[in-house]
Amino acid sequence: ENEKEFLIRGIAINETTTRNGIRYIAQELEKAAPSFRGKPILLDHKNEVKNIVGRTTDNVMYNSTKKAIEFEAKIMDKEIQNMINDGRLTDVSIGAKVQDLVQNKEEKFVTAVGIEGLEISLVAVPGDPGANIGQALENSFQLKEKYIKENEEEEEDFSDDFVEDEDVDEQMMDEGEMKKMIKKQHPDWSDKDI
Repeated sequence: ENEKEFLIRGIAINETTTRNGIRYIAQELEKAAPSFRGKPILLDHKNEVKNIVGRTTDNVMYNSTKKAIEFEAKIMDKEIQNMINDGRLTDVSIGAKVQDLVQNKEEKFVTAVGIEGLEISLVAVPGDPGANIGQALENSFQLKEKYIKENEEEEEDFSDDFVEDEDVDEQMMDEGEMKKMIKKQHPDWSDKDI
């Protein structure tokens, strides 16, 4: 039990618009930071017990100078410790649930509102290029974005509260559907950008 803890520190998510058109703003990140304390560190957002390789500590906070959520995590998995030490693993991505997505049609993005941290994953390619040692989206996030895209032409007056959380939790969107939706929105992107 004399083994020293293997701690990593870094940025979970910056104020940014991610590759899939989701905007994270400073005031929402500041409110969300404490929700990332004591959360699992997963591999590639795979929500399975065998993919838990660590856990965030209480040292997760919003840095107002960097406009980012900084985190510290304890990594227990020896193989993952080695991959971090030799530089193969350097990037992270957040897994979050949001209360709402606010559409901005002119600039082709949606702003995440009411972010709740669920996990931080070690990933090969992050949604936020500045997130290192934030982006998986909770189903409600993905479904609402899909709904917005499908109904953009039909609805002139867009209401931000058209979907209830209970309804969203029962629906699922797989990765293939998400990629198709993103490619429809951004035809010039390749799979590696998503």
